[in-house]
Amino acid sequence: MSNPPTPEDEAENRTAAVVALLAECVTSHETNALSRVALRAKFLWRCHPCRRDHYLTTDTCSCRAKRPADLPG
Repeated sequence: MSNPPTPEDEAENRTAAVVALLAECVTSHETNALSRVALRAKFLWRCHPCRRDHYLTTDTCSCRAKRPADLPG
């Protein structure tokens, strides 16, 4: 029996899934829709001060805000 994934593994898996899906987006509407879904599913996180979206493998925004503590990673 294998061990359950660590929070770091989970963050890497979610990030890989979002990257693969974003690579297939053709229009800005598709990209925006996917981003909204990924944020809601907690596959991305949004910096509250500057409103930039980030992958779960990113701990800190360029504005120096930290990733919310309730997200895996």
